[in-house]
Amino acid sequence: VREVLARCLPLDLHPRTMRPGHVASTIAAHIGVQIWQIDALPSYDLAGPISYAGSLFRALELAGAPVVGS
Repeated sequence: VREVLARCLPLDLHPRTMRPGHVASTIAAHIGVQIWQIDALPSYDLAGPISYAGSLFRALELAGAPVVGS
């Protein structure tokens, strides 16, 4: 999960900086979002404007796609 989110978020999600219960405001694909780390798995919740939900979902979908040619 951290690797996928790192492709979209300019945020350090390393366990020493982002732990369960921590919240941060940042951008994802030029969309303002808040991210909460829910547990140590890690699991996260993302919140952003509902009007950008499709764009945010697509950015996360692309970030999770395999990289071709590597």
